[in-house]
This record gives sequence, C-alpha cells and structure tokens, in this order.
Amino acid sequence: MVITSKNIKKPKPFFNPDPEAYALEMKRSDQWLYSHLVERADGTWSKPPCNAAGYPCDGTDPNNLTSFETAFPTCEANLGKLSGLAYSIQASSPIKAIDIDHVFDPDTEEWNQEALQELRIINTRVEWSPSHTGVHVFFTCPIMLENGNKTQPDGTKREIYFDKHIVTVKAEVVEGFPTTINEVDPELIMQLCNKWFSYKAEKPVKREASVKSDITSFDIPESFVDDPDNPFKGLSPTKYQVMEYCRNAPNGFGDKFDNLFNGDISKYKSKSEADMGIAGMIAFHTSDYFIIKEIIHKSALWDKKWERDDYCQRTIMIAIRNRWGKI
Repeated sequence: MVITSKNIKKPKPFFNPDPEAYALEMKRSDQWLYSHLVERADGTWSKPPCNAAGYPCDGTDPNNLTSFETAFPTCEANLGKLSGLAYSIQASSPIKAIDIDHVFDPDTEEWNQEALQELRIINTRVEWSPSHTGVHVFFTCPIMLENGNKTQPDGTKREIYFDKHIVTVKAEVVEGFPTTINEVDPELIMQLCNKWFSYKAEKPVKREASVKSDITSFDIPESFVDDPDNPFKGLSPTKYQVMEYCRNAPNGFGDKFDNLFNGDISKYKSKSEADMGIAGMIAFHTSDYFIIKEIIHKSALWDKKWERDDYCQRTIMIAIRNRWGKI
C-alpha cells in the first residue's frame, strides 16, 4: 500500500509532554517555535509555524525563535491553539533534516522497504512525523547543499533541508534507530541527493564556518590581549578599554549598552535576543572571545544560561563572526 495525502486521517496534536524525549543536541539551541494543525480545502492538513499566541509567523526569522526552556512550557500550557513544537533549520546551525513522506502504514505497520533501507544506512535520529506515515531525520554533515524536494516514482517523497525550513518535532524516535543526532558522511549525503534529486557534482559546497551547539565543534581562540607576556598586547584594546568604548559609543549605543549591562532588556523581545545584543555591542570593539565573556560575566545579564558552555560559546562566536567575519 502506498500512503498518500488523500488517505491520511486528521493528525492528533503532536506535542510530547516528556521533555527528556527531545533530542539533547536540539535542546541546546535557540531555534524553537510552535506549530498548529490547519485543514486545507482538499481535506489534507498543514502544520504552519506560529508564535506563542497561535498566529502564523516566519519560522526562518531568528527573531521568532526561542529556547527549548521557553518553548516547551509555553506549548504545554497552550495546547489547543498550539499543536506542538517545531525546529528551525538554519545555515548557521549544524543540525539539518530529511523529511520522508508516505513510507509507513500505521494500520498494517508496513514500510516502504527502499526508504527503510536508506534510513538504516544514514544511521542517525529518526522521528515519526505527526501523521505517523512519514519520518523526520535529524543529522549533521560538514557540507552544505541546496534544499531538495521531490516526489519519487513510487509515490513516496524525499525532502532535505540545510537552511530556512521548519520541521515539526514529535520527539518520538522510531524503534531501532539512534536517539542521538549523528554526523553523516558527506559522500553518503551526496549519493542520496543524486538519487533523489539528480544533483549535479558542482552543487555541494563547503559549509560556511558556523557556530555549532556542540561545544567540541570549534576551537575557542587563546586570549591574547590581557596576557602581559604576549607581544601583541599593545596592538589591541584591553578589557577595560573595551568597556570604555562601549559606554562612550555614539548615537545612543553607549546608553543601550549601559541599560543591557544593568539588566534592562525591555527593548528586546526575549532574554536570548538581549544576550546577543550585548555580545554584539562588545564584539564591535574586540574579537577577543575571553574579553567579551568577562564583560558579560560582570553584567546583570549573566545567569545559568550563560553558565552553559554551549550557549555562551555559540552566542559570543556568532557575535564575533557577524562583526569580524571569522570564528
């Protein structure tokens, strides 16, 4: 039996009330938002991204994204106008996704055998889609490709996303597959994309340097400014000089820095956005990771979230990259 959109019953809300069921690698990043089931005119169902109030939003815009710590309890408290959580695939994040539709019949438990074999070869976290007739595959890979979306000759569908796409998260791993999000060999990804979408050889490109949620994914540079024995000490501002630059910045930025430094985040949509704001202001004057961290540590914004190495490193390194074009 080939599962099609015409014989899919109305999906139930797909929110998983167990926070431990969600992938740890995804919970570390602030790329979460919400989704709500909406019936189409032909009787099928879509799962558009929405904000906490249940209104549609652009899920590819980082300003609409939040942390798992915020998204999970919000969704739990608003089931009805929200159906479940979703995750935004971003070029700057290591986690990518494959969406395979119409490959499982929940009534007969019959798999499309070709799709099942592909999943076993990929060997990473595979979750059920909300309809339970397809799967969402989460993986990392050291290359970037164009997004792909194509119905296959057997009526199933393959999609792969490296940037600007929303994936609903049911947090229910298919039995027999890893619960971890694993790195997949780029050669395998290329083979699958050539098979599914007829990609040409020139389409894969090396992924731009990005800040990953895995704290082992990049090297934090050695601090050089405040080391009295470093020969480059006199060529870059010290921590105290950077503080002065921030406080005396023109066009009102000095006041904005002081407000953030003292814990006033009223001008920002979220605490995470405020954290990125202060990191960006400091990074405007220095690319020294440790100086930026030390200044934020002295501010009123420093909290348990900043204590997490993955959050601290990701936020600061994104700020450095955006200002200095490097990590």
